[in-house]
Amino acid sequence: MPLSPIAASLLTTMPPLEMDNLEESRRLFRQGSENLSELMPAPKVRMESISVPTRFGLRAARRYIPPGPAYPHPIVYYPGGGFVLGGPDTHHALTARLCHTLGAIVVSVDYAKAPEAKFPQAVYECYDVGIWVSHQASAWNVAQEIVVAGDSAGGNLAAVVAQLARDANAPPILAQVLYYPVTDMSQETLSRREFSEGYFLTEAAIQWFGTQYLNDVGDAVNLLASPLLNPNLANLPPTLILTGEYDPLRDEGESYADRLAKAGVTVRKVRYDGMIHGFMSIPLFPELQAGIAETKTFLGAVHSV
Repeated sequence: MPLSPIAASLLTTMPPLEMDNLEESRRLFRQGSENLSELMPAPKVRMESISVPTRFGLRAARRYIPPGPAYPHPIVYYPGGGFVLGGPDTHHALTARLCHTLGAIVVSVDYAKAPEAKFPQAVYECYDVGIWVSHQASAWNVAQEIVVAGDSAGGNLAAVVAQLARDANAPPILAQVLYYPVTDMSQETLSRREFSEGYFLTEAAIQWFGTQYLNDVGDAVNLLASPLLNPNLANLPPTLILTGEYDPLRDEGESYADRLAKAGVTVRKVRYDGMIHGFMSIPLFPELQAGIAETKTFLGAVHSV
């Protein structure tokens, strides 16, 4: 399918990533998120800032509380942004929509960013937050089984947390929801080559993010950085993976879905034609609402099993 006309128009206005200026990159990413949110304001839900204990100290997070009866499983959301740029502020619109539409408590995690915090600090912080949220279940009147979710780099963290939780038998995870996740930092794919420039997320940016996050090239094959490389994907929770046709991360996300299915995991894989990377944070796209609806249907089905 051709590139979405909305995406084509949007790409002409998106500023390139300032890879030589970290603070400017972060400022532009926040500003872009704010500008997009103004086009279609997020639904209003209750929010509260919380501090979560991790092995690295307290980590800030934001809890979203739905207006009505809650979906019985809290969602722990890890924002994307290349392990460098994103957080609860940049992903507020998406997490608020998930909270409002699903009727779920959502905890958006402000995990430590690279390059100040190198791999694997973010992994273990995200895992520790999942444990803590599960322990909060009785106080929040929800189930101990959590949903881990995230987009892009956050999808990577959610996938890794699910693998860690399986191996440690904690926290109990009902499902994982991965939006165009990073699953293999060790090698290029056809989609990375085909969409290396001109489609928002560039190959140069992917390489830059990896350099900021990883300590050295050897980390790229570590299973905590590249969950696709794990030889054992059995007994992982039911998984929803959404990808975009024109996203350089498309192939590694879909490969992860295929390998999970081969390992016997219940998987729902959906590709949105005409879409670029990040479409779940861009309210101009009707595919955003379609993705939210897909998530609601998937989690509803998983809960009822």
